[in-house]
Amino acid sequence: MQPMPPSGEVVFTGSGVSLDPGPNWEQHYTGSPSIVRCEPTLVGVGEFNGGFIWGDVHPLGTNVPNLESAVGRLRGGFAKNSKAINGSFKEEEFTTDSGLHGICASFTQADGSGANLYQTRHFDYLVTNAQGRCVDIHYMAVAGKESGAIHRMIRQTLRLSKDPHD
Repeated sequence: MQPMPPSGEVVFTGSGVSLDPGPNWEQHYTGSPSIVRCEPTLVGVGEFNGGFIWGDVHPLGTNVPNLESAVGRLRGGFAKNSKAINGSFKEEEFTTDSGLHGICASFTQADGSGANLYQTRHFDYLVTNAQGRCVDIHYMAVAGKESGAIHRMIRQTLRLSKDPHD
């Protein structure tokens, strides 16, 4: 499927949340979303080239019953990640402009190898949807190229989707 530019609100299928990324993003669909991964993946273009945003939802009954458990799971994964940069894991609470409360966990990891070694920054915006499931809106970019404008966009436009079955 050809990438499409977003036209307003983008709903991450099955997550129950949406955001409005504005220009410089393309929607990419694989045609095979999983139980956890939601479509689309947003791929940055122009000034946001190298940025990616996607959604994951943790089904009811999993070992992620709340935001604190989700952060704990991320922290545990960080500790086991041989690519993670020691001491880079951070977390902070946030509230979106729509009143959605959440926790943003972030970390840096080394990717590539040899002369092609680089670092990526990962930001997990964790919220709870209307069904009580934990949703992770994940923003990833090459370290040093992450954008404050993208963080502002997420915090300003992330909201429960209008259709709670999305």
